[in-house]
This record gives sequence, C-alpha cells and structure tokens, in this order.
Amino acid sequence: MARRGELSPGEVVIVDDSTLYGHGIREMVTTVLGTGRAKSDRAECISHQEAMSAADRFWGSFSVALVDAYDAHADEDATPVPVGEVVARLRRLGSPARIIVYSANFDSPYYNRLVRDATDAVAYYDASMLQRADGIPMRSALLGEPPRFQADVPTAEQVGLIGSEGDLAKAIKAYQENPQVWNWVRGVTPWRTVGAYSQRTVRDVAREILRMSPANRPEKVRAGRVLTDRNPDERSIRRVVQEALRLPYEGR
Repeated sequence: MARRGELSPGEVVIVDDSTLYGHGIREMVTTVLGTGRAKSDRAECISHQEAMSAADRFWGSFSVALVDAYDAHADEDATPVPVGEVVARLRRLGSPARIIVYSANFDSPYYNRLVRDATDAVAYYDASMLQRADGIPMRSALLGEPPRFQADVPTAEQVGLIGSEGDLAKAIKAYQENPQVWNWVRGVTPWRTVGAYSQRTVRDVAREILRMSPANRPEKVRAGRVLTDRNPDERSIRRVVQEALRLPYEGR
C-alpha cells in the first residue's frame, strides 16, 4: 500500500460497465497522480464481469478501486446492485483496501440508499464530481482522509417510505427469491396473481427488513370476521423498489 501522497496511477483500478466512460475516469486519475511519471504508469480499467472473474493475484498490485455502482450489462434478476458483489469480493480478498463507489444516479434517493446498503465502501461520489476539471475531488477520493466532495446521503424525508434501520438491498434480494413477488414488483404482473403465501412474503419483508411504518406497508386487518388488505395496492413498496432499481414506476 502506497503512503499518503505516493500513490501511482498503476495502483488504481477502475471498474465500469462503459469502456468509454471508464477511460474518462482513468484519464482523470492519470492527470491527478501521473505528473512526472512514465506514460506507461496508467490505471487499469475493467468491467464488472472481469472484476468478478479475475484471479485473486490480479488484485495484489492495486491500492484503490473506483467502482461504478451501475452495470448496464447485468441481469436484473441476478443481483439488486452489481457493485455490491464486486465490493464484497474485494473485501474478502482484503485488497484493495480503499474502495470508492461512484454513480451518475445518486440524485435518485432510493438508488443512492440501495447502493449504500449493498456496499461497504470508503466513499460515494457523483461520477461528474470525479471528472471535475480541476481534479480536486478525484485527488480527495484517492488520498483524502476523509474523502471530501462526496454525494449527499439521502435524508430521512427523501426515503421516508422505509425505516432508518431498513436494509433496502437485503429486502430486494428477498423479493427476487420469490418469482411471483418479483414479477409483481417489476410491474410485469398484477397483485391479484400473487398467491397468499407470496403476499405474506411481501408484508413480512416490508415490516421486518424495510422497517416500513404501518401507514406505508401492506397490512391485513380484521373487519369483523373478514381479513382485508388495508393497503390493497401496495404502491409504496413497488415505488420504493422500482425507484431504487431505476425502473419506471407505474403505481398500479
């Protein structure tokens, strides 16, 4: 691991679904760290798939990983946030020690929250901030203690449909494991096609994992001898998940 101020571009790896965009980030890393160094000393740029398949020894030479939170090539049924799997793998290896997550979508509060719930990173940046012409935010991301100019953490008001202790990534994973629920969440099928057991899964996850308040989550209530849905359309849950996954919310 390089000491503060001695990091070289060759010790930085960029994980991005877009070669063009990833190379833009790489050029900024070179601009910030590469003064006076050989032109061959450049950051590595790989895809999320390459990051997951690379042998353990590949990571030994890197001190910093800049990881794009979104992978346009990922199967949406495989994982709620591809960056979560990449970061988890790097944490298991113990290298690189400094993981920076960036995204062009952190202006979406629920997506922002999802990425933070899915990852254990040193810092989170708007992609545009890392490409700021003066290079100051990038230098802080690479070397700052603590890193400055990060994306704002979503406020309680912005993500008010879920509880402060809710785990959005874990909840989405639980919904993905039930095909009926997942098709409904994505807007593929209506609520009436979701079986009673699966509807219970929706309610349990909303209560126990998302920590949604009774006013926002679906709930069975007894009217005399009849059990009915208090929130029969469960729009709140679908809104949370669809906004977090950057899916068009239809609210039906």
